[in-house]
Amino acid sequence: TTLAEYTVSFNLVAEWFRANGLQPDVIIAKRKEFGLVLPGTKVVLLNGFSGLAVFEQTIRDYDVRYIISGKDRFGWYDFEPQLNLSCTNSFRVAGSAGGYDIIEVLPKEGEKRTLQSNNIIRYLFHHFERGDFAQLRPFFRSGPVAAVSHPMFRYYEAVTLECLGELDSARQLFSSLLGMPQGVGLSQQIGFHLSVLDQLSELRQTADSARRADILFNIALNYWELDMRTTALRYLNATVMQQRSYIPAYNLFIHFSLQTGDTVNARGAYSVLSRDYPAEPAVAAFGELFGLFDADRSARTPAGRGEIAERIAAVYAQLGLSDARIASLRRAASLQPERESAILTLSALYQERNRFYPALLILTRALEQRPDSPQIRSTLASVRDRY
Repeated sequence: TTLAEYTVSFNLVAEWFRANGLQPDVIIAKRKEFGLVLPGTKVVLLNGFSGLAVFEQTIRDYDVRYIISGKDRFGWYDFEPQLNLSCTNSFRVAGSAGGYDIIEVLPKEGEKRTLQSNNIIRYLFHHFERGDFAQLRPFFRSGPVAAVSHPMFRYYEAVTLECLGELDSARQLFSSLLGMPQGVGLSQQIGFHLSVLDQLSELRQTADSARRADILFNIALNYWELDMRTTALRYLNATVMQQRSYIPAYNLFIHFSLQTGDTVNARGAYSVLSRDYPAEPAVAAFGELFGLFDADRSARTPAGRGEIAERIAAVYAQLGLSDARIASLRRAASLQPERESAILTLSALYQERNRFYPALLILTRALEQRPDSPQIRSTLASVRDRY
């Protein structure tokens, strides 16, 4: 595609927004040029390998309402994995222009809305998300899928082989994908998996229980970073099965389960931890956290729920869970926009992470609610100077 053709495509997307009376403040896209044709719109550049956590945090912190995504000839979106695996949002194709789809970001309510992905892609991520690799093995051997030369299908086939214990075959397939046109992002993902394959090989050769627990725990961490959340939780469970007193595995299992919205398993792990290891420092904090969750369900006013959300954020700070802390502070500010303490703490956290635009957003809205607040006004002025 020539530069002139790209320019026409970008302008057609801009025209779609104008024709629909929309002026988005922030969009996610793979191309920075959208900022040239959408004056006043901030473009956050991500790609299909940016990671699910980064993708979800960007949507949350920047209040993203639209994603502009291309599709290749097979129908694979620029952000296909994130769009299919997100636990926090649903997505809907609002329109198309210039060879791009304009994807609307929606709150996740009940079952996720399915994008207009083809059936093969939908099947792949349905089972990948659940860690159903035994179902995926025959899927990749089936005629229609075996005939697909798409690098990402071969990548997920290699992941499937890895998770089914076919380590040599997985390594061979991963190695064949290095240098493919998907670029650095794919190579980095493959590098993570090659490291996991080394760990899995060591696990097979190790009899020492303590060492096996360490390996299982590290594999779980790698799988979480690779957005294989169900598989990561399985390896954390395997860690405590190998060594019941492996406390970090309990702590992460609770935290990861909460991130995926699985409060049942989070509470189950906490019950075991508090029963068998009541003196562990995290036990009191997690106990307070679950008590606050219960209190939130019975709270009747926005002010009451806002206070609870801020207290939940304080517990997350004790546990060292900074992103969960941000999410709770945002909820407190949403429930009670004039809640100055939550807003100022949230602004400080954003500034520590050099996320000045989200700090600017939260403070600007707060000043509308609290125009008489000298602290909000002075903090907003400081952020504007740095932005």
